[in-house]
Amino acid sequence: MILRRDSFDATLLDRLARTGERLPHRLRTEITAYGEVAVKPLIKLIGRGGWGEVHAIRLIRELGASRAIGPLIDLLVQAEPDSIAGDETIQALGELGEPVIEPVLQAWAANDDPERLAALGCVLAKTPGRREDVRETLESLLPRHPLLGCALLGEYGDPAALSALSTILDEREIDWQDPAPIGNMVIVEAAEAIRDLGGELTLSQRDKLRAVDAMGAAWRRSISGQPLEARSLPGRNDPCWCGSGQKYKRCHLREDELVPT
Repeated sequence: MILRRDSFDATLLDRLARTGERLPHRLRTEITAYGEVAVKPLIKLIGRGGWGEVHAIRLIRELGASRAIGPLIDLLVQAEPDSIAGDETIQALGELGEPVIEPVLQAWAANDDPERLAALGCVLAKTPGRREDVRETLESLLPRHPLLGCALLGEYGDPAALSALSTILDEREIDWQDPAPIGNMVIVEAAEAIRDLGGELTLSQRDKLRAVDAMGAAWRRSISGQPLEARSLPGRNDPCWCGSGQKYKRCHLREDELVPT
């Protein structure tokens, strides 16, 4: 693509602010033709809400502009945890690489809200390298967000987290009262993270995981064929009821929404 050399056309920003869920291909092409010159105008839409903001975040992500790190972090610590803008911001920041790390750690130190810390942790897990301070920050999620903490440590890929993950797995008791996979997903996620990091499960850990897997398999057989309203459905950001380990919104949510009630 040949980048434009003229000043950014402000009418493009107005059109973007008014657009709906679908971003017209022509409008996207006209904006990205400016390259990094488009980033400063796009930043103006951050915090304004609506689909224009979401598209602006996606375009900034496409352009890979580090100058947007500050505004994106500000948005992330203010956005609703379950929002599309929040999810897009996590992805955009995660792809900006190492320059994101220090500003995110600073934002972490300035926050104490569990949901905001979880969002910042999702960004840190996507950053490159194996930094001790990043790993320790992700480990600090384990007491408040054990499921997310295990998943993010597995994603970050630092084997130095094996000790903390093994401790979580050892200390977590099986919830025998809740046969659904959701009730024991911390055990499953901790075990998967240990394996992802090249660790070995102890005999007692393997026995615990087998028991949980057997409970989940029996539960899935028991609900097979049940109408949707008879199931106990999780929240959008909770683990999917099917036991896949993915968030419900990324797994069976859309399928379940299509089932008549």
